[in-house]
Amino acid sequence: MIFQKRRAVAAGIAAAALTAGTVAAVQPASALTINNYGWIEGTVGFNQKQYCLDLLNCYSYSTAMNNVNFQGPIGNENAVPKVGERFYIHVWTAALDSPFDVITDNYQMKLLLPAGLRADIRTNDDVGCFVSFPNGAFKRYMASNECQDPVKVGVYQQFPAVALGEGETANFWVPVVADRVFTKNPDTDTIGLVSSYSQPSGALPNPLYATNKKLAVDAAPTGTGGTGTGGTGTGGTPGTGGTGTDGTGTRDTPGTSTPSVATVPAKLVGAKKLKSLTPKVCKITGKGKKAKVTVLKSGKCKLTGKKGKKKVKASFRVNK
Repeated sequence: MIFQKRRAVAAGIAAAALTAGTVAAVQPASALTINNYGWIEGTVGFNQKQYCLDLLNCYSYSTAMNNVNFQGPIGNENAVPKVGERFYIHVWTAALDSPFDVITDNYQMKLLLPAGLRADIRTNDDVGCFVSFPNGAFKRYMASNECQDPVKVGVYQQFPAVALGEGETANFWVPVVADRVFTKNPDTDTIGLVSSYSQPSGALPNPLYATNKKLAVDAAPTGTGGTGTGGTGTGGTPGTGGTGTDGTGTRDTPGTSTPSVATVPAKLVGAKKLKSLTPKVCKITGKGKKAKVTVLKSGKCKLTGKKGKKKVKASFRVNK
């Protein structure tokens, strides 16, 4: 399969298997490699349009679909990613073969990342893209102005618009990294994909919206104490530790970790008198829109607050 890199075309051709609708490509050592396993698929978004031959003969059909998928950390794709580890997100939008319309249109994708998950593009080779058949097999390269890095626009990571004909699918792969723990909480951990189009007119919904509510990210491993060496050492930093005195060095300083921070559930954002009902598991720091949830230990975090005269509660699982 031919794989296209951002602003450049990959130098070689290699075979890649397709699984569960997610495309992945294998390239020579000099190009981007994305392994074809470990993908977690989201919920497909699709539109519908009605076509009537007469008053009694009407048909509904879809003209476009989209989805957002992710896999485990780079180099260990079947594992659950940890805080600080890079992993790939794959977004795609497909223009389907239409029985009643001839469709050629520009499709633009906008990736909506939850708080604590960010794009982590470091080189020209990090973002991959190409146009495939509906089954994921390579069809053609994108135009050079289409195969580009996403740009931050408001709350979205926005990709360039891609011109598609019937039976074509636009694919982008982008690396991300998590700054906090994710627990598949639909209120705070959902990845979204918005795909806009103009043809055919009358198809709904427009834009398409796909979601992936399966994101789990574990806490980063805590540091361990080191072993001192000769001479007069200094206090260890988290994850290293270890001092020595008089050339014998036997004293260790264990690594330490800071509390994890979670996002306030959407239903409680802006609530007054926000407080934790499980202070041994989590606590509230900050007020109003700046309020955050500090995780003290793994368990169920229960919060309460007031919106107007109504008392609002929310509970979700957190990991330390």
